[in-house]
Amino acid sequence: MNTEVFSASRLSVAPMMAWTDRHCRYFHRLISKNALLYTEMVTAPALVLGGALRLLDFNPEEQPVALQLGGSDPDQLGKATALGASYGYDEINLNLGCPSDRVQSGSFGAVLMTEPDVVRACLEQMQHASTADITVKCRSIREHFGRINKIRCVPFRKVLIERVRIVKHSVSFR
Repeated sequence: MNTEVFSASRLSVAPMMAWTDRHCRYFHRLISKNALLYTEMVTAPALVLGGALRLLDFNPEEQPVALQLGGSDPDQLGKATALGASYGYDEINLNLGCPSDRVQSGSFGAVLMTEPDVVRACLEQMQHASTADITVKCRSIREHFGRINKIRCVPFRKVLIERVRIVKHSVSFR
């Protein structure tokens, strides 16, 4: 694990769609040199199939910065992770926390917390694709929305910690 990124992650600015773009992150970096900044969520298909590589652009002054990916296809996430690492991201984060209906209808975000085997496959592909730190952001298991079922989410932490050896994950509460 990158110690600079780990130290910076003690304080981080959450990824927010249509908000934490490169300009916002640059501004946040001016406020604090000791925080981990996240991109807004970029979907793996947008990078791999849509060629939206402009979404990976960032100013080196923003570092340490983490790329947050969304998706549920292990191959696409592996390719998107390799692209992100080639752009110099310090950390690649899989979004398992977004509760929006649009994201859930695409079978990624928080709905993946009910699919630990899919999450395992995605994270393993991401880890094989890059030496960057691979992390996850998830929802509190106590939170209930849409199709999320507390009972089915229990194996989720086991997948992260025991099977895939994710060393850092953040939990989002609302």
